[in-house]
Amino acid sequence: MTSPIDPDSFRAELEERLDRLMQAFRTLHGQVGQEAGDGFKTFFADLFALQTWFHKTQLSPAVPDHEPHFELLYKSSLVLNASLEIPQLLELALDTVLSMCGGGRGFIAAVEADGSFSFFAARNFEKQTIPQPEQEISRSVIERALKLRTEVHIQAEDLDNSLLEKTSLLRREGGPLICVPLPIDGLIKGVIYLDRFQSALTHSVFAMVRAFAAQLAGFMKNAQSFANLRADRAELLADLKQRYHFDNIIFKSKAMLNILKTTAKVAATDVQVLIMGETGTGKDLIARAVHENSPRCDGPYIEVDCGALPGNLIESELFGHARGAFTGAIEDREGLLEAARGGSLFLDEINNLPRESQTRLLRALQQRKIRRIGETRERPVDFRLIAASSKNLAEMVAAETFRQDLYYRINTVALTLPALRERKEDLVLLLSHFLESFASRYNRPALSPTPQALTALENHDWPGNVRELEHVVERAVILCEGDRLTLSDLPLELSGEDPWEADEAELSLEEYLNKARKYYIAKVLKECDGKKVDAAKHLGINRSYLFQLIKQLGI
Repeated sequence: MTSPIDPDSFRAELEERLDRLMQAFRTLHGQVGQEAGDGFKTFFADLFALQTWFHKTQLSPAVPDHEPHFELLYKSSLVLNASLEIPQLLELALDTVLSMCGGGRGFIAAVEADGSFSFFAARNFEKQTIPQPEQEISRSVIERALKLRTEVHIQAEDLDNSLLEKTSLLRREGGPLICVPLPIDGLIKGVIYLDRFQSALTHSVFAMVRAFAAQLAGFMKNAQSFANLRADRAELLADLKQRYHFDNIIFKSKAMLNILKTTAKVAATDVQVLIMGETGTGKDLIARAVHENSPRCDGPYIEVDCGALPGNLIESELFGHARGAFTGAIEDREGLLEAARGGSLFLDEINNLPRESQTRLLRALQQRKIRRIGETRERPVDFRLIAASSKNLAEMVAAETFRQDLYYRINTVALTLPALRERKEDLVLLLSHFLESFASRYNRPALSPTPQALTALENHDWPGNVRELEHVVERAVILCEGDRLTLSDLPLELSGEDPWEADEAELSLEEYLNKARKYYIAKVLKECDGKKVDAAKHLGINRSYLFQLIKQLGI
C-alpha cells in the first residue's frame, strides 16, 4: 500500500527538480547551433512558464477571499454607469481599477485594425492624467496579450529568468504588471495595462481585473453605441441644415427633428401639406421651409391669415374680382390664388375660412381653375397649397363646420407640431436665441437669466408656445435694468408675484387702476391664447383700443 504524499515534501521536491531542469537546459541552450537553439528557446519558454506558475501557487493563498472583490466590482459598476462619455468613462475606469487593486499607473490602449494601438486614457493612483512623456509602457507585453487573447502578468521575480520580457522598461521599473484584453463582440478592441504595484499580484487580483475588464467592455460598448447615435443625429442635423433652409427653426428635441425630416421629404414633392398645432408653435416657419426647399422656391410665397380677412372681402382677396362686381370694385383685380402662380400659397388658420369660400377653394384645387367675382370666364391657376390650423379639423368636420371633402383634399400630408411644453429641452436654446436677437435689436448688452428666472420660465406651461416665449423675452429685454434677467422682469403670470400684495397703500388711484387693468388684460390674453381679436371681444372693447392699452401698460 502506497503511503500518502506529504504536500510540503512534494512541493519541495518538485521545485528542486524544476530548478535542476532549468539549469540543464541553460547549459544545453549555449552548446547547440542557432537552428536547434530556436526550438530549444520555445521549449525553454514553456518550461519557464511552468516554473512561474509553480512559484505563484506557492505565494498565493489556497482559498482567496473573493468577497471584498465582489463588493468592489459591484461598486465599480455603479461608478461606470455614471457616464456615457467615452473619455470620461475610461478615466473613471482607470481610477476605479487602480483603487481596487493597488496599482500605481493605468493605461487603456485602443487596438487598430492593423494591430497597432494608441492610448485612450492614462492615469495614476492620484487620479491624475499622466503626461505624454511619462506614458512609457512595455509594448511587448501588450503585443503578447493581443496575440494570446488573454491576460499577461509579470511578477518582480520573473525579471531575472525570463527570456521573453527583457525590455529596458521592465529592467528599470522592476515592479509587477498585468495587461488584460478588452473583448467587445468577439473582437479585441483594447487592453487595460496596470503596473507599479506595491506588492506581488495574487490570483484574486488577476480574477478581479479580468472581471473588471469584461465589465468595462460592456460599458464601452454602450457608450460607443450612444456616441454613434449622437454622431448620426448631429450628422443628420448638419445635413438637414446644409441641404435645406431650416436656419430660422431653433431646436434640438427629437420631436422637432422628426418633423423636419418629414418636411424635407415632402418639400421636394408638389403635394398639399396641412400643418396642425397650437397657436404659436411655428406653423408659419414650417410652411416657409416647405416652400423654400421645394421646386417652387423661386416662385412667390404668399401668406394669408384667414382669420384676419373680413368676411365680405375674403373671396375677393382669394379669387379676385372684375371691375364693377360690387361697390368699390373700380378696376379688375387679380386674386391671391392667381398671384401665387408658380409658387406656394400658405393659408394660415384655414379653420376660419367661411363655408362658401371652402367650396370655391375645393373647386380650384380640383380643377386648377378659378372664376373671379363678376366674371364668367375661368382662369388657370398654378400654386401649391400649404394650409395650417390651430383647431382640430377632424372635429370640425364632425361638427359640420368644415367641409369633409376639402379636409381630405388638403390633408395629403399632415404635420403636427408639438407644443413648447412637450419639448421643454428646446426652451433654453430658444431663450438664448431670443435674448441675443432682442439685445441686438434694442442695442442692449447680452442678458443671461438668473437661476430663479430660468426656473420660472421652465415651470411655465406656455399656452402661447414659442410666440409667447418670444414676447416675454422681448418685454424682459426692454424692461431689464441690469445684465441679468430676473423674476421682476417677467410678466406676473410667470414670476408668481401677487399683484395685490405690495405697496397698495402707496399707490395713487390711477396707478392702482392701471395695475388692475394690466393684470386683467394679461389674464384675458392668456385665456384667449394670445389672440387679440378674441380678447377684445371678451373685454368688450374694440381691437384698436386694446392695442393701445397693451402698448400703454407694457403688456
